[in-house]
Amino acid sequence: MGIEPWLLFTILSYLSYAISTSIDKYMMNIKYDLESVAILKNFFDCLILFIFSVLVLTSSFDNIPFVPVLILGIISAVSWIYYYKILKTNAVGTIIPYYFSGETLVVFLSSLILFKETATLTNGIGVVMIILGIFLLSKKIERKTKNLQVIPSLLLLIVISAIGSLLIKIFLADIEPIKLATGVYGMTTILLVAYTVLTKKRLIENSLYKREALGKIFVSAVFGAIGTGLIYTALSIGTASKVYALSGSQSAFIVVIAAMALKEKVNKYQLLGVALAAIGVYLIST
Repeated sequence: MGIEPWLLFTILSYLSYAISTSIDKYMMNIKYDLESVAILKNFFDCLILFIFSVLVLTSSFDNIPFVPVLILGIISAVSWIYYYKILKTNAVGTIIPYYFSGETLVVFLSSLILFKETATLTNGIGVVMIILGIFLLSKKIERKTKNLQVIPSLLLLIVISAIGSLLIKIFLADIEPIKLATGVYGMTTILLVAYTVLTKKRLIENSLYKREALGKIFVSAVFGAIGTGLIYTALSIGTASKVYALSGSQSAFIVVIAAMALKEKVNKYQLLGVALAAIGVYLIST
């Protein structure tokens, strides 16, 4: 029996997101400006999806509802601001698994209530596994940061992202996945530009105009766009609780990439935490 389409799309999506996130962390390590990277990346994401939609899917963008795009754009812009600020505080192999495991739990429980989706005993055991995984990963954060200022920001980001994830599932009932993703990226770009102007910051740092810098941002955007296109498609044909539950696989991908490509150290707590999260999301997805 072959793999179900929603499951294949979801796994490939989180692998693509993991690559994009690891490139983001590399750019942060070499001191690229946070807001400038976010603006350029969202612009490239929008452009990539738009060109793909028009040239490959021959889609038309003359009837995209404005309100859903605006709502998701606001959530996305706020999430980007918190996301990059948090990325600079700790190793990517720790922060991102903690963030996505927490979001997985919130979205899973919310989906059961909001979308009337069902859960089995196996799914419940999976949730417990994820909670244990989060605990182990958070212990790493507490030891590494002498203060816990990052924890409230991380929890706020989890809540904001979870709300956005649930709204995406709702809006996909009436909007094509590729159109919604393109519109959200475009709106996010506009809002991030507005935020930068209002806070009187330089729109794009001079260092980012170099070919090498733009190349890194573009590659990250390509993998981000692929991930978004796939996850939106998976959500349009699968259940939210199962699709989002598999985000734990991204945690595993990121730890491997962080260890191999970014040379970050991975301790036994991280390994055990990621393993428990991986087992948990597997049980939830069955």
